[in-house]
Amino acid sequence: MKNNSGAREGYGPELAAGDSPLNRLSHARREVLDVLIRQPEPCTAHHIARSLHQHHNTIREHLDGLRRIGMVVRIKGPAEGRGRPPWFYQATEKAKDHAGSSDYAGLASALAAHIARTSDDTVSAAIEAGRHWGASLATGDDSTFVPPVTRVLTLLDDLGYAPELCEHEGSESDTELRLQRCPLLAAANQNQEVVCGVHQGLIEGALQAHGTTRIEVELLPFAEPGACTLHLRHIESTPA
Repeated sequence: MKNNSGAREGYGPELAAGDSPLNRLSHARREVLDVLIRQPEPCTAHHIARSLHQHHNTIREHLDGLRRIGMVVRIKGPAEGRGRPPWFYQATEKAKDHAGSSDYAGLASALAAHIARTSDDTVSAAIEAGRHWGASLATGDDSTFVPPVTRVLTLLDDLGYAPELCEHEGSESDTELRLQRCPLLAAANQNQEVVCGVHQGLIEGALQAHGTTRIEVELLPFAEPGACTLHLRHIESTPA
């Protein structure tokens, strides 16, 4: 992995989650959503108000705002006596997915900072960690031949890196990919060597788990506007 001297302005991939609605929420509205995400069943605005020690009308305004952006659904409850049926609220799967991605990115940032603080060789430690991760993610039927590049493309696409195969003239043994998004972009901006080392190890570990050992992986972080670049080079076998 070549180490560029930090991320250059305008270079590198976008955040994989894009402009997440969670990033635009106020602190108060995010608290309301967090209560709903933790609830196993739909609950009323009164329940949320008691949990957050807020006025019912304030909570209802936040819930209406969350409904408008698809983070919350409202469900009419059964009628109780002569009053109006109560409304119950529930976080959508979209909200839960965004929240999970946010927690994952925060954990990655913490682990990257830990490796940077405690390891004598941060790059080697990061690559080794990535290899274990990649090996654990390697799936598929190895009895059927799938080209190594296809395996890498599928894995990176599943993880949210939006890989793009570059078509250019050159050696058939050298494949270039553009990684247009990164789910760990914030962590990479803080600890580039660690996070990008993990990404390189991830690919190496996945390839090795599928029995592919004669491919050299080279990751160029923040190499061009809108992407990092990844080179996969087939290593020629040497005669015994």
